[in-house]
Amino acid sequence: MTRGWGPEERSRWALSALLALALVVLWLGWREFWFLCDDAFITFRYISNRQLGLGYVWNPPPFRPVEGYSNFLWMVLLDGVWTLLRVEPPGAANVVSLLCAALSVWRVWKWSSSSLWRAGLTLVLLLSNR
Repeated sequence: MTRGWGPEERSRWALSALLALALVVLWLGWREFWFLCDDAFITFRYISNRQLGLGYVWNPPPFRPVEGYSNFLWMVLLDGVWTLLRVEPPGAANVVSLLCAALSVWRVWKWSSSSLWRAGLTLVLLLSNR
């Protein structure tokens, strides 16, 4: 004997469909707004100097080291991608950004999935922020 879909199963499927839709919308927006702003290359220079063994500095010796970055965790993450996967920051930054955004979407969905309307509202608000 087969059992029909109860409210709990329908809710679970609706929430899963909402997550899938949110991830598709995220990917479409990411693809539409793909770019690297010029400030990103400041961070890339710090990473490049670290890859050369000079540490996270702007100017190599004989100049005094200057730390002028404001995004330490992002810099270390891109440096790790370059070290482990041999993908330089200009090639990795947008993809890593998409993965971080997808993780954020999933986490917000997980947090708000106690009700369909709450999950829908929070995902719309999250995804409408460029």
